[in-house]
Amino acid sequence: MRGYRSSIQEYFTQADWRISRNLSLNLGLRYGYFSPYTEVNFAVSNLYALSSPSISPFADGRAANQVARIAPDRPFYQPDRNNFQPRFGAAWDIGGQGRQVVRAAYGMYSDRLLQIQFTGVVSNLPLALSSTAPNVPFRLAPPPIANLTASPAVTAVSPNIRNPNVHRVNAAYERKIGRTMTASAAYVGSFGRGLINLLEQNGGGGVPNNLRPDPRYTTQNQLVNFAQSGYHSLQTTFQRRLAAGLDLSAFYTYSRFRDDWSADAFSSVAGLINSGARPEAGFQGGGTAWVPRPRGSDRGYSDFDTPHNFTLSHIYELPFGKNNPVLGGWSLSGLFIWRSGQRMNLTLGRDVDDDGNANRDRPALLSGSLKDLYAKGRFDRAQYLIPQAQAAVILGVPADVTNPASSLERNPLRSPAVQTYDLSLLKRFTVRERFSATFEANAFNLFNRINFAGPSGSVASPLFGVATRTITPSRQVQLGLKLAF
Repeated sequence: MRGYRSSIQEYFTQADWRISRNLSLNLGLRYGYFSPYTEVNFAVSNLYALSSPSISPFADGRAANQVARIAPDRPFYQPDRNNFQPRFGAAWDIGGQGRQVVRAAYGMYSDRLLQIQFTGVVSNLPLALSSTAPNVPFRLAPPPIANLTASPAVTAVSPNIRNPNVHRVNAAYERKIGRTMTASAAYVGSFGRGLINLLEQNGGGGVPNNLRPDPRYTTQNQLVNFAQSGYHSLQTTFQRRLAAGLDLSAFYTYSRFRDDWSADAFSSVAGLINSGARPEAGFQGGGTAWVPRPRGSDRGYSDFDTPHNFTLSHIYELPFGKNNPVLGGWSLSGLFIWRSGQRMNLTLGRDVDDDGNANRDRPALLSGSLKDLYAKGRFDRAQYLIPQAQAAVILGVPADVTNPASSLERNPLRSPAVQTYDLSLLKRFTVRERFSATFEANAFNLFNRINFAGPSGSVASPLFGVATRTITPSRQVQLGLKLAF
């Protein structure tokens, strides 16, 4: 329904040099320009500083800004024209025999902003009013306008937002062993900079309006470049073809992945600290008691951190009936996966830091260690962590609720490891010259292993430590017949 418009320009140049018989270099440069989004009818508004539409709306003070529609002289956000992305690669054939190769590469990649990341701006003034009407009698009609609260919500895009960048680097050693075996080991790294977050700049939804930094509005969410990420990994591969018609491939990755926030820009992050918070006395502070939340306060293991990941695949050409077009041509293939479980976050389940959100306050470790939180015995049962009453002795309210460093970091625990084995039986046969058929039988999660997702990590929940769902399906079997003429 909105008339959003944008344009993309991409330019790329690359040069390849063969320095010697066994050494090659690649150099490249990419440039991308992603124009700011516009709306053909100027039917979009944003939060701007009164002094200039090109600076932060909070640069001149909380009250020195306004919500206004975009215009030719007031774009949604300023263009980013600095998206130069260098690339470099090298390959060295040690000995020149094609048996040992060393490769290395670096590249910088710029991402474009997605319109879906800031669709919340359609609820801004003056084109819409987003508010609440509590305690209104239920009727099958719109609520009276007089019952709407006076303070609207605002979703904004930082006028000086920039395209996020990712730096990727890798170095690998590959070796051929004999005639039927290859192996490799590689370091792979990826580092995100200026990643997009939606910051709460006026307190969460539970903050009383008179205690907000800017009581003119309820929530003020702003899309900004706030987060960073870092991924390191050692990736190894092994492949071998055996004489008996068996091919084996094994892959193992050891990695470490940390970031400031793993969710996309649709999940808001606390941008302020209520320096007057006292959890035992309800909401405190307000106005000047709010201070910016430091970058890195939520840094921890990424939701996607998987330190161990092992995969083994095989293809076996069954030996019977090799020379018989009807009985022969059967193959058996399988895929075994074992990987570390998902990262788990721990929360108190209540708003002890008075920032208006009770779902993200993390506890402090009062005694023992994090290992004491895991239940003893089998790790695949539903009660994966110790019960709530025991956890309340180990975890509790931080000594200083206004200091993010006094609580545990994000995602300190891990759910049970995941194991699956899939098996496939395949038969291809030809009937006459123009007709062929393929029969296939597949079994997914052949051994019907139960792989639990992470249990509840809220200390306030009676289900603390209890896994309530699985992350892989139960055993599934399917049969198929494909005909070709």
